[in-house]
Amino acid sequence: MSKFTDDDKLVRLKSSRSSQYTGGGKDHLIAETAFGDVVKVIHDNNNRSIGDINVNIKTKDHGVLNITMGPLSPHTYTVPVPNEQVVCIKDPRFGKKWYYMGITSNAADINIIPNATSKTWKQDLSELYPGETFLPYPDQARAVDTKEGDVIIQGRFGQSLRMSSTSDKAKFPWRNSSSKNQSPITILRTGWLPIENMFYDASSLWLTADQHIPIPLRSPLHSDITDLERFDHGQCVLYSDRIVLGTRLDNIIINSKKNIYIQTEKWNYDVDKIMQFNEQLLEKLKSIIDIVHSMNFACQWQTFVIPGIGTTLQSTRISDFGQYYGQAATIQAELNQLQTTFDEFKQK
Repeated sequence: MSKFTDDDKLVRLKSSRSSQYTGGGKDHLIAETAFGDVVKVIHDNNNRSIGDINVNIKTKDHGVLNITMGPLSPHTYTVPVPNEQVVCIKDPRFGKKWYYMGITSNAADINIIPNATSKTWKQDLSELYPGETFLPYPDQARAVDTKEGDVIIQGRFGQSLRMSSTSDKAKFPWRNSSSKNQSPITILRTGWLPIENMFYDASSLWLTADQHIPIPLRSPLHSDITDLERFDHGQCVLYSDRIVLGTRLDNIIINSKKNIYIQTEKWNYDVDKIMQFNEQLLEKLKSIIDIVHSMNFACQWQTFVIPGIGTTLQSTRISDFGQYYGQAATIQAELNQLQTTFDEFKQK
């Protein structure tokens, strides 16, 4: 039984290529590699590009070969900027076409890495040519700090995607967990610091397994939520200056196994308790209306002594009491309708 099929036998596929490209040929193709200095990025009049660049490569006779090439992978690549150095590879099969594979690094530099051997300058030779759209801010961001085993994808301006794990020997904010057995954690963030920090990063999304992570909430928590930072299970923590949820066609659904809390500086909103309070308030209002009805009926038939006559008559304010009775009946009907609507909120 394989990992990828319910059948005991794996599906066998035939290649439509000849043995020359499937490992069956006698001759081994050797690809030539070189380091190239980026001259410029090829773009259209709207400064849009598909990743093609113009590169200078030194030849064996110490000459310079100027080549336009695209990325080796069309799916994952970094567009270089002028004066950066890229690793280049020549395909020996089809026209000996060149491709670039990636930018050579230089310590913690991440924004711009001007490590090309031959430099490209602006026309007045006052400074290095940075490209048509790229604005270098080399001190704004630096490469993230890592630990053994981390997988990192990082941009030039502080963005990063880290796939890491728990380790109490490395001082990262997620170093503590309930298991301490290399629990996985994934962090996507836009920020500038070498280590992710919810408070200082512009925005971030943390996908934990069982890590205990500090969450800098700005409003007091509900009393029912205790020891938030020591949650021993997986959680998704989204943190930023503002969070906007929107839909184009359908609903936003928030579903919880236990409860939903909404906290602000002024209010602690426990969904279950608020709905229970509303239910109790509705019952109190209905009981008040019942009392109004009984008082109204009693007042209509109140009798009193007429001076000089000594007899009792029905109250002369029957019309007023009738008006109040009608208003109370209207309120009663509205409360009944409110009760029906309120019952729809309850889980069946």
